[in-house]
Amino acid sequence: MTAKKQLGEKITILQAEYDAMPDAGINYKPEMGESYFFAWSGGRISSILWTNDEVDQARYEWGNCYPTEEVAEQKTRNRKRLVKMREFAFVPNFEDNDQNKYLFFMDNDDLGFRTTTDLNYGSPVFFETDEFRYSARIVIGDAGIREMLKGGLV
Repeated sequence: MTAKKQLGEKITILQAEYDAMPDAGINYKPEMGESYFFAWSGGRISSILWTNDEVDQARYEWGNCYPTEEVAEQKTRNRKRLVKMREFAFVPNFEDNDQNKYLFFMDNDDLGFRTTTDLNYGSPVFFETDEFRYSARIVIGDAGIREMLKGGLV
């Protein structure tokens, strides 16, 4: 069998696996009668059947519907971390080019910190000084920040 044919077969198998995966993002919407997971305000995870009632719709609109318990737990951990991280953050003025605006980023699995002048980067958390960045790293930890970056929250 040729290398190209073998690769084509692997791609076909991987595509089928990918297509079968549930959407784990904040836009996950269960089908009628399907169970889903959500987080209570205190962070406890529960499961319930989707009936498309007002409560289901509210959870969906707030991004609080998850296909698995593991995804719900991970997203809840990240939201708690985001709240902690925002204690060290500030709202930058992107019209002020002299103002320091730093954010965390990841290159492969290496955690980094850089300056930005662009709101379009997408981070909801900006830091004005290294001191705040160091404090956030101590409180949340590098592993926690990496998980947040992978989950799209930082």
